[in-house]
Amino acid sequence: MNRMQNHNEQFFQQALSLLPDGNLINILQRESFYQFVSKQSLFLQKIPYLQEIYINKLTHFSKQNQTIIKNYFSHKINLEYLARKLSQFFFDQNIFIDKMKVTEGIKYGDQLVEENIRNKLDKLLTPKNKLNILGFGGDTGLYEKNVANYLIENKYCKEANIFIIDPFNKQISEGICNLNESILKGEQNINFDLIFCRFVLHHVEPCARWSSFCHLANKLDKCGLLLMLEEGDFSQEVYSLQQMFYQFSLMTIDLIINMGLRSEWFYSSYPAIGENFYLNYLTYSDLSSIEKEFKFNFEKFSFTIGDEFLFPLTLLVYKKINI
Repeated sequence: MNRMQNHNEQFFQQALSLLPDGNLINILQRESFYQFVSKQSLFLQKIPYLQEIYINKLTHFSKQNQTIIKNYFSHKINLEYLARKLSQFFFDQNIFIDKMKVTEGIKYGDQLVEENIRNKLDKLLTPKNKLNILGFGGDTGLYEKNVANYLIENKYCKEANIFIIDPFNKQISEGICNLNESILKGEQNINFDLIFCRFVLHHVEPCARWSSFCHLANKLDKCGLLLMLEEGDFSQEVYSLQQMFYQFSLMTIDLIINMGLRSEWFYSSYPAIGENFYLNYLTYSDLSSIEKEFKFNFEKFSFTIGDEFLFPLTLLVYKKINI
């Protein structure tokens, strides 16, 4: 059992112990459960605003939607459907999530993640005069721009070209090239030294994970690095009650943050709030399917980041090997 599996197992057993009969559905209707979850997470404790929403609103949702929750744990509905119902509940209850407070709050998590990523870049990145950096689902490209500045300052390159491909974002930072669908059709001949895919793939339909993402991954240049950061554990499939419980808890935090950062996008599908929100965390088989589409030899590194998140993250680094 790896460290993340052990972490999940302990959390699951502690949660079940909250009630003598160990009835999971009953637990999920109690405010004491969400208080317990938030106390295990330094991340939530550092963001009182999100902690309050998490405890109070999810208690109300669970009490009013017992059938939906039972159906999820009985494999009758999936996590994506449950997330849509929760987002609709937030809208119906007129729950507004302050974007500025969410943005300020998650800076703590971003700092922890960034320290780990830069540590891996220091050890694995091959210096070049010019680096082509791509952000897959890179939003405005500000993150990739900050990485480029770091690499230049630390002599990994003299200059960097930054590219973003994100069909849902129209506000690209200055000096960044926003790629369009033509690169996926092979109409643009660009190779990349560094590809970032951060908290993206679990919001991408599986068919696009294989096609769009893998097509770009195969454009890694000699000794290039692909960094993929995702929530959860890729070492096993999600069949057990424990894993479903883990993903239910993770989904609720994920949804609250996304509704805070991208509320307009959620409400754009009115009256079916959240209809355009896709969520399906990666499993071992997903990862295997992705790797089968790679048309290059690679060395793979796997790291667990942040017990402080309650739900640790997995950072996967693929380094292209030229034989």
